[in-house]
Amino acid sequence: MEIGLCYPERNWPSGSGKNRKTHRRKLRGAVIVFLGMMLLLSGRKAYGAEVIHQSGMALQPYDTSIYDTVNNANETMTDYGHAYTNSQELNSVSGPSMQFRSLLYTEIPNPQSIAVSPDGKTAWVMSSYKSGSDNSRTGRIYRIDLSRFWKKKAAGSKDTGAIKAGPEIVTGHGQTLAYNPKSHELWYVRETKVLNTTLVRVNPKTMEVEKEIHFRFGSTIVFPPTFTFDKDGNCWTYTRSTGSNWVSAGTIRFYKGRIQGNRVTFRMINQGLRYPPGNLCQTFGYNPVNDRLYVVADGEMLTVPAGKLSRQRVTPSDVQCIKFGGCREFEGLAFTETGCAYFATNKPSEIMRDRVSYNKALKLEAKYKRAKKNYARDRKAMKKEKEEQAQNITMEKIGKQLEDGF
Repeated sequence: MEIGLCYPERNWPSGSGKNRKTHRRKLRGAVIVFLGMMLLLSGRKAYGAEVIHQSGMALQPYDTSIYDTVNNANETMTDYGHAYTNSQELNSVSGPSMQFRSLLYTEIPNPQSIAVSPDGKTAWVMSSYKSGSDNSRTGRIYRIDLSRFWKKKAAGSKDTGAIKAGPEIVTGHGQTLAYNPKSHELWYVRETKVLNTTLVRVNPKTMEVEKEIHFRFGSTIVFPPTFTFDKDGNCWTYTRSTGSNWVSAGTIRFYKGRIQGNRVTFRMINQGLRYPPGNLCQTFGYNPVNDRLYVVADGEMLTVPAGKLSRQRVTPSDVQCIKFGGCREFEGLAFTETGCAYFATNKPSEIMRDRVSYNKALKLEAKYKRAKKNYARDRKAMKKEKEEQAQNITMEKIGKQLEDGF
């Protein structure tokens, strides 16, 4: 069966040319409305982003009777205050050593989160700067060429030529920008602390929105204000509980999920941390080298092994607390594939790099380069040895032929 288009005859209304022009305008308007409806029905917005409306809940059913709370030490910082600082250092004062140094003063207005490529060459910072309700704010994503600063010894560079601003988009609060090292995709969650939300994929080069997945997180549970990916491409988020008959107020609850095609799913991890860091959940990070998740609040981080958490095997001794001096507002934490940590802060707006993990990353990189060089040398030696063996065999054959000839 063939389906064709039928074009009606043009029965122009009688009267003046003015009436005919009015008819044409109405016809053009109807065509525009029709095309707009076709765009919506095809699942694409006019600006080109693919739009998916997921049915059902993203959060899988869970059993609260088996939920376990790790009784970690209560080291919650409640007296941390924000103030502008000129210091180029941010050092840990307790827990595992972290020594952040100012890498770049970005002058990006109100930075909220940071993502870093696995090779450490590129960073993306999300800024949410327009007023409005928390989930309707607009802002931009800024792409930063970090490779410019690899060999610079001076701290606190103001080389803003390394920064490219993306188009203005709806960012929401902006705390959820994250890079998936498995799929090499950049994602963020636009609406948080609500039931119905949107997962947004952004082009890493142009910072334009490519895809939106609209979904409902849970029947009564709102989507948390944090988001990150692990090395296997699993997405993680956490929230600070307000309390219920099965979990105490302040408990950190974790959720692990997966983005597969046009669908996102999450499951609640049946193990949480009894005491949170700080008063507010600021950001979430993952280090692929030590396989640890970092729950970040102002002035403090809690770190927990992701593998053990997935299996509900975390003990109090597995939980590490890192406290910092200073008065910066903590905004974003991201790691490279070699474990080098980058920090986005406010007051001032800057990117900092951890000297401890950076030095370890340099050693790993040097070790990798040596191994690569040795491998190339060994292959060259093996190739030469094979060529010599082949040449010897050829000479032996020639010698034997000469002997047989005589």
